[in-house]
Amino acid sequence: MNNEEKLNLLKQLLTMAGAMGVTFGLLTQSQSSALAGAISVAAPALVTIGSIAWSIYSHWNMKKVPENSTALALPTKPAIGTTVDLAPLTGLAKVVG
Repeated sequence: MNNEEKLNLLKQLLTMAGAMGVTFGLLTQSQSSALAGAISVAAPALVTIGSIAWSIYSHWNMKKVPENSTALALPTKPAIGTTVDLAPLTGLAKVVG
C-alpha cells in the first residue's frame, strides 16, 4: 500500500466517521467536512514530526567514534579484513571498513 492509498483510506474513514456524526446529530455537514479535511492534512504532518522526533531521540548523545580512538593516514587503502601493523602505536589492528 503506497502513501497515496493510505491517505485515501484515511479520508474514507474520516468521511464515514463524519457521516455517522452527522447522522447522530453530533456534527453538521460543514463541520464534518472541515474536520475531515483538517485531519487528513494534520495526520501526515504528525507522522513526519514523530519520525523526526524519534530520530533525534534515538541518536541523542551517541558518539560515532570512540573517545580513545586514533585516526591514521595510511599511504594506501588496505583491503577490508586485512591487518595493518601499528607497532609504533598499539600493535596490530584489523581494517573493518
